[in-house]
Amino acid sequence: MFPDVSKIDRSPSSSNLNCKELISLVLDFNHSEKRALLESGLQKLSKSDKDNVLSAIDGLYYLPFSEVLPDLKKVVFEQAKISDMAFASKFTKTDNSSLLNKFFGRFKRQSQSGSDSYFDLNNLKLVKDHMESHTGDLNYQSLNDISGLLFEGNVSKPVKIRSEAASFESFVDDSELQALKDNPYLEIVSTQLDGKLHKVKYKTLENSSQSITQLAEKKMKWFVNQRSEIGDMSDPDNLDRYIKLLANTYSELSSLNLYGTKTDTILKEFFFNTALSKEGFPPSRVVTFGEVNVQTLDSLHEQVIDGIASTHRLYEDLILRAKLGLALEDSPEWFSPQLVRKVLLDLQIEGRKNTLVKELEAFVDPAQFTPWLKYHVKENPDVLVELDKAPVPTLKKLADDFEIWTRMKRQMFDHKKEGRQEIELPFIDNDFIKMFGKNTSSDKEAFDAKMKLWYNEKQIVWRGQAHLQGVISDGGIVNMFKDIHHMGVSNQSLGSWKNGMSSGDWKKVVEPQFKNFNDRLYKGNLVEMMTDHQNEGALYYKSIGLSTSKDEKVGKAFASGAMKRVKGEQVTYGSQYADEVQENITFRVLMGAKRARKDVDLNRLRRVESEFRSTFARQQEVTAIGAIDPDAVTIIKTLGYDTQKNKVITDFTFIRNPDNPNEILKFSGDMAVDDDFDMSRLVSRFTVQGGSN
Repeated sequence: MFPDVSKIDRSPSSSNLNCKELISLVLDFNHSEKRALLESGLQKLSKSDKDNVLSAIDGLYYLPFSEVLPDLKKVVFEQAKISDMAFASKFTKTDNSSLLNKFFGRFKRQSQSGSDSYFDLNNLKLVKDHMESHTGDLNYQSLNDISGLLFEGNVSKPVKIRSEAASFESFVDDSELQALKDNPYLEIVSTQLDGKLHKVKYKTLENSSQSITQLAEKKMKWFVNQRSEIGDMSDPDNLDRYIKLLANTYSELSSLNLYGTKTDTILKEFFFNTALSKEGFPPSRVVTFGEVNVQTLDSLHEQVIDGIASTHRLYEDLILRAKLGLALEDSPEWFSPQLVRKVLLDLQIEGRKNTLVKELEAFVDPAQFTPWLKYHVKENPDVLVELDKAPVPTLKKLADDFEIWTRMKRQMFDHKKEGRQEIELPFIDNDFIKMFGKNTSSDKEAFDAKMKLWYNEKQIVWRGQAHLQGVISDGGIVNMFKDIHHMGVSNQSLGSWKNGMSSGDWKKVVEPQFKNFNDRLYKGNLVEMMTDHQNEGALYYKSIGLSTSKDEKVGKAFASGAMKRVKGEQVTYGSQYADEVQENITFRVLMGAKRARKDVDLNRLRRVESEFRSTFARQQEVTAIGAIDPDAVTIIKTLGYDTQKNKVITDFTFIRNPDNPNEILKFSGDMAVDDDFDMSRLVSRFTVQGGSN
């Protein structure tokens, strides 16, 4: 089963979600079905890699963020494999070589007090089986049952209630320090200002085991009563109340340090996995796991909501990656459950002096976060230090900074004739690069997903080319729908052109240009290159772009010889239809392709880069970066010249079948992409098939 393409635009989710949106997102999310679907998608991996990937996912829910973070940094900044990460095998037992124990053995974590906290991953299944058959309320007995199942595999062996006090040390911000001071179950020992954060030492109450038990039982009775009053969980307001209830109960029981070093693991399993799954929701990835004492209830409540949506999105994204053959490591969902999903964009109206009219909500592609993060950390290396010390406020700060960046590079614009448009300058991410030049036409679901994720399906850009000798056969035209063609590559790439180059050869030439674009975008010198390109400046023939136009007439002009050198003279734009020009042209080809998100509309660039000025506005230029992907090629017209009428006409139109992207339909005469096909004019059908990747 392929993920629903309508839901893989990577939005909305996680941060910025309200409960009503959360309901619509996760009510139909069957965790066991998604898990099975992902396992099926990972069949191409070796068994050990597959098991480690699945363990890595579990690690996000059961391990403290501080233990997961070092490996996640390697994944993001060093391109390490998820299956090779230490946290992916935290649930392993190194002293036993049997396959079962290797991948489903014991997980050990050294606590601050020096004792071990461990559980058998197989016991998670015992917990789930037990709770599925448990029809009553989740009460204090349920909590003890889970502790026994998780650590001993037996409900009759619950973890002992601790009797000794425990000491902790954390870096917190002002609001978190106040939360510690307000907590009746904790005692602050000392505080010290460390930069913008407070280094605080605190300890649990020195109560007897019996009094701690009584406090815990009282809190769990309160939890049961509150849950019964909430009612139907399909109501978004009730869900919101329930999540606040979970956060409150979890926070106070954590402060009691009920089970000593095992407390975090047991409470996390109970409240953010079992209690949610029992209500029909997926587990929640909570970053503060292990440091919940320092969190305000509002912060914890928000993180639980983000964590539920994050689980949903992680599975959706990994299933999609398995289908498309994308690197699992490049999923932005690994690094943080608090990715920005929505942003308010400025709306500009053509002709208005006061450009900012109002703000409109727009979705954000979280895949943009990863390339931005790499540049941001390279420029601000202290971010990683702060992330180690105080993950929650640092992740929030990163999200805020990314949102600021996004708003700088995106704009809503109302055009008098063309209507409302969203203008953006996105990074070219690893996923796009992986799929670029890879022919997916034989798999409609994959093809549709590729177009939806990285292309503007409503906008065709045109590029024309006139030949002074020879013609292109029908087979050659069809190949332009299959393989990267020299007609659709950047000026710089043409310098590497050799006959017989495959899509793979072209991709090696183009990929460094994608990095060049990203560098310029982040460093702020993209305008310099775009200005040089449009004015055919000193670096024109080294440009990483190629000129296309939103106006088919402009593309047709170039296909008819505009700016071509004919008999030693360059044909000026506008004089290309003269007889003395046309009689020297042997073939005219006009290519129409879906515009990639990476490509730069020069007439709109000023809206996000105020210093840019478009020189040839009437040509409606869109500078395609690197090359045109053959999957994006939608229509190709071959043009002829009517000597009697002295007019360039369309001889044949080749159109990709919208119902079957692997088929090209050849029609006589002129047709448009959105026309109803006149099958009486159908000349031939061609199959694109595979293509070289």
